[in-house]
Amino acid sequence: MIIEKLNSDLNIISALSDRPINENFSAEELKRSFDAAGNIIKEYINALTEEISEALTGSVVFSPVKPQNDAVKCNGAALSKEEYQVLYLKIGGAFGETEESFNLPNIAEIQSGVFAWILTGVLQNG
Repeated sequence: MIIEKLNSDLNIISALSDRPINENFSAEELKRSFDAAGNIIKEYINALTEEISEALTGSVVFSPVKPQNDAVKCNGAALSKEEYQVLYLKIGGAFGETEESFNLPNIAEIQSGVFAWILTGVLQNG
């Protein structure tokens, strides 16, 4: 994964004329100008977040607590191939599979209270 720099010109407000352009420059157009830079940054961050999430899917993290919302414990459980497509593409049926599901690796507790978690790329509720 290559992280591209944000090269967009964000000097949108300072690029506006110091004097009213014309009488037809509406409040709505001014609001759009003020919002433009923030929206460019938001789009960049959202795209970057998706790339990072996909790149990290399948990574194993060792922690006593769930490290992030898309992590599931490496306990050999079966997951739906449809719901966890990206993870299935990364680990396949290496730990067992059926037509509709695939198994996670079964990594025992590393030491007291420390577990292996695999990042799925699918956000869970709660």
